[in-house]
Formats: sequence, structure tokens, C-alpha cells
Amino acid sequence: MIRVKKPQNLSLINALNFCNRLWDLDHSDEYEFDFVNLGLVEPFTMAYVANELKRFRETKPESKFKALNHQNKSFV
Repeated sequence: MIRVKKPQNLSLINALNFCNRLWDLDHSDEYEFDFVNLGLVEPFTMAYVANELKRFRETKPESKFKALNHQNKSFV
């Protein structure tokens, strides 16, 4: 299982860095994405990261994906 924490500030630079690191992750049977620190979100970057997460997930159909600590974040 690999746990990935989202950056606190999802600016354009942070979003690009996050997505680049996403594609460098090792293969795993399970991925957990932790939104605990996520605060400031720019609309474009959230759309970009969401699309990259979707593409990443589609390349790993055998793996399980979970979102953690997103309950109080209405934009997630």
C-alpha cells in the first residue's frame, strides 16, 4: 500500500510537482490519497489534478484506490 499526501497549497507549481511525483510512484495493489493537509485550491489546478488522478487510476485497473480525510472538504 502506498499513501500519498496532497500538498497543503494546490498552486500551479505544487499541482505540477504532485502530478509528476504521482507518475513516478512504484506499482502497488493499493493507493491511498490523503487530503488532510489540503487547504488553498485554485480551480484550474484542482481540475488538472483530478484529471491526472483519473488517468493514473485508469492505468492501474487491478489496484484499489482510497481517498482519506476528505469529508470536510466539499470541493474534493
